[in-house]
Amino acid sequence: MVHIFDLNVTDMQIEETDNDALAGVPEKEFTEVLQGVASDEFCRIVESQFTPYIGQKFLDVEEVVEFYKMYALACGFDVRRYTTKKWRDGMVKSKLLVCNRQGRNYAKKVKNLKVVEGSTASQDGDMILGEKSIRKTKVRRIGCQAMIRVSGVKGLLLVDRFRTGHNHELVDVKDRQFQKLARRENV
Repeated sequence: MVHIFDLNVTDMQIEETDNDALAGVPEKEFTEVLQGVASDEFCRIVESQFTPYIGQKFLDVEEVVEFYKMYALACGFDVRRYTTKKWRDGMVKSKLLVCNRQGRNYAKKVKNLKVVEGSTASQDGDMILGEKSIRKTKVRRIGCQAMIRVSGVKGLLLVDRFRTGHNHELVDVKDRQFQKLARRENV
């Protein structure tokens, strides 16, 4: 079963820092498969003006990043810049943006970590050794395949690959203000 939700988001709602306006948006479940989404993947439908498509044109990388972040906020996931390939002249050959849960977490290897006299463990389980501390973190990367890739063609960037399906649940509308993309510093 595909978990797809109908969500109508306007420009004004995306730019709001408090997302109370989105709290009453009804969610619906559909069973059809959209844009290559497998039956065990999660996807949320947003208005077409916010959804990337193959062949979409952008002038620069920052425009792509901002557009995909807007799409991600409406869908309920966070974005991570993955890789950029450039031609010898410095022009962008391709740029890949992925879901922040793309990839896998691997155990960090710390050379010669020894518990010595004078080292302490904090209340949350972090090991503190002199000035260096090793933090226990929650596993966040789980191999999500959602992504967008743009390629440089004649001074423009064209979307040549776009995958919508996530292998994890998306952030609920009511919890959207806690997303990394929704947090803004008030200085």
